[in-house]
Amino acid sequence: MSVDLFKSAAEALAEPWKRARTLDDLGRLTADWLEGRLDGWHPTHAWARPDDETLPLIGALAAVNRAGGIVTTMSQPGSIETVDGALWKQWAAVTMLTTLPAAARLCEAAGTAGLAASARRTSHDAPDDSWYVTTCNDEPQTWVGHHIAADDLAFEWQGCHPDAVKACTDAWQVTLADPVVGRNNRLWPALEAFPADRAQPSGS
Repeated sequence: MSVDLFKSAAEALAEPWKRARTLDDLGRLTADWLEGRLDGWHPTHAWARPDDETLPLIGALAAVNRAGGIVTTMSQPGSIETVDGALWKQWAAVTMLTTLPAAARLCEAAGTAGLAASARRTSHDAPDDSWYVTTCNDEPQTWVGHHIAADDLAFEWQGCHPDAVKACTDAWQVTLADPVVGRNNRLWPALEAFPADRAQPSGS
């Protein structure tokens, strides 16, 4: 592919994200990307596709992205497996950018389902209360629940419309995780049921 064709293709992939204005818009686009309706994720990850471990989670992730005021940013299934002699353990987890009403509803749903939850405003640099959700031979590898600075979010979502970037930097950062390692049948059903049971008009 020539440089010009590459740029044209990348611009075409980014176009829907440039038109997005709100977390609702970004959530719908993320759901479309997860389901293969869009070839590219947001502009800084234009050529990305969901990881193989994400494929069984797409139904739940797409549903919650369409619930209103929610954009998922990271997810992983619960699992326990040995790879090349190393024991890997994962806790099912998902991170999201949300509006305040959506954050409150997600945390309520998490409590009902027996899940761990955290929510913090991007603009509030609260003390770090992150926890690990992946270990290799019992050494932590992946953490969630930590505060992400507004500048980092703006960099991550650059190329989207400025209103959409501001929606991300003004958002609440929500993490839900299963407290039981390897368990994979609590978080995803809760997310898949969330829109039907909890969806309300999104706010800020």
